[in-house]
Amino acid sequence: MTTQQAVWIIGGYQSDFARNFTKESLDISDLVRETATGTLAAAGISTEQVQVIHVANAMGELYVKQAHLGSMVASVVPGLSGAPATRHEAACASGGVAVMAAMADLESGRYDVALVIGVEIERNVPGSIGAGYLASAAWVGHEGEGQDYVWPFTFSRIAEEYDRRYGLQDGHLRSIAAQNIANARTNPKAQTRSWATPPECFTDDDDALAEQADTGAALDQALGDVAAGDLAGLGVVEELPDFGVAEVGLAGLRCALALARIFEFVTVTGADGVLSQVGAFALG
Repeated sequence: MTTQQAVWIIGGYQSDFARNFTKESLDISDLVRETATGTLAAAGISTEQVQVIHVANAMGELYVKQAHLGSMVASVVPGLSGAPATRHEAACASGGVAVMAAMADLESGRYDVALVIGVEIERNVPGSIGAGYLASAAWVGHEGEGQDYVWPFTFSRIAEEYDRRYGLQDGHLRSIAAQNIANARTNPKAQTRSWATPPECFTDDDDALAEQADTGAALDQALGDVAAGDLAGLGVVEELPDFGVAEVGLAGLRCALALARIFEFVTVTGADGVLSQVGAFALG
């Protein structure tokens, strides 16, 4: 299907992924407020100009006991009251789905400006509990049964099958992990920007790895320090060309707003691995 109207990025905001809002006695409403107001300011858009809102969040009901996050935006930014708002949940694809829904709204001509927010808090529970919450994104009762850490188990099974079919070198995986961490550190708001990862973290020497961290501690770090951050974006259609920003492709938008949900257990890059390539921006 041919796109009817071009969609533009006009400004955006990214929170600091190293912050722990729970330890600051803040909650998800504070994160929503910070992200929404930061994006509006960066884009030079008033609340009155926003015509539709899309919120991406996975497992908010489990981690922070908060559902109905679409309405949360207007609750904390009253100027947005009256704009239709929808929450999107698609596990790690929640951000991409929210972006696609906003683009569809804009391309249809129904709206001219869309606010897209991705927000999650997942550092408020121990790693073992968080692993159980994340397991709900699998097919419960059919996948990963009996496993304490469903997604590491699942990724391991995928790696084993890939190795069986095509061959897989551990050295390549270690290089990818090292590169992901290095990429993340180019983002000044990355969660992992100050993590200590000496070369021994990426070695094939089991003894050296054992010296770095006990396996249980590594699991807790990887699963308990999931990035708590968010992105938001504004969308406008071609009729508002004065912002003078370049048009971007759908694939780029998907990656850009993959937000705080995308993380890889083995490399411990979290959203940082993606966000370091994109930086702060707004959607359109």
